[in-house]
Amino acid sequence: EVSVFLGNGDGTFQPRVDYSTGNDPGDPVSVKIGDVNGDGKKDLVVAKLFSAKVAVFLGNGDGTFQPHVDYTTATFPAWVAIRDFNDDGKADIVTANGWNVQGYTISLLLGNGDGTFQPHVEFQTGTTPVSVSAGDFNGDGALDLAVANQFDGTLSILLNTGGVSVTLASSQNPSHLGQNVTFTATVAPSFAVGTPSGTVTFLDGRMKLGTGALVGGEATFATSSLAGGRHQISGSYSGDITFNRTKSEILIQKVRP
Repeated sequence: EVSVFLGNGDGTFQPRVDYSTGNDPGDPVSVKIGDVNGDGKKDLVVAKLFSAKVAVFLGNGDGTFQPHVDYTTATFPAWVAIRDFNDDGKADIVTANGWNVQGYTISLLLGNGDGTFQPHVEFQTGTTPVSVSAGDFNGDGALDLAVANQFDGTLSILLNTGGVSVTLASSQNPSHLGQNVTFTATVAPSFAVGTPSGTVTFLDGRMKLGTGALVGGEATFATSSLAGGRHQISGSYSGDITFNRTKSEILIQKVRP
């Protein structure tokens, strides 16, 4: 079971309400809170050690939860985390699968955005992974994973292969009022092999200038309508089936009279 204690707001709690996770009383070992179906209500995801599953409880928004739906993982999921690993705006699930004699792994279940999840995919770790945490460790805008491996005393770092970097260049900087300026965005994989596809949207501050399609990892946009002064130009990459969406650093474009 998983027990929910609703707070009174003064440091005290109401009596617990239990929700069944299945028939094995020793199954639930880790629980995380997140919004897995995008309705703004808190949901629960519970790692079920002996069943090799995660139980997803969709929240009703009033402190109660719907009956769980199970999704299979590799054997002995000891820890669960909820983050968006492919940057599609949908919550994903990852589990650290300790005590897996068939090979020590984490399981990644990509979310569909409606509270359901795709079949798990495995990634190798050290011996007996018991905890996992997410963060952008190499600054490419994509969430990576750090996995604590109990029996061999190591930490496994798994870099997200969907990470890319976006760099901007200007054909003329500073430019003059009315002069044509071409901005070029280069989208390069930070870890994986391949060439990103999709589009880059060019922005002047928050104002959209235009969009260019990527060809060979580059997209361009030309304009002669920039007003005089300083402009904060950026590029927003759309992402594709392999690579995550991300944004460039700001390029200061100076336009003289």
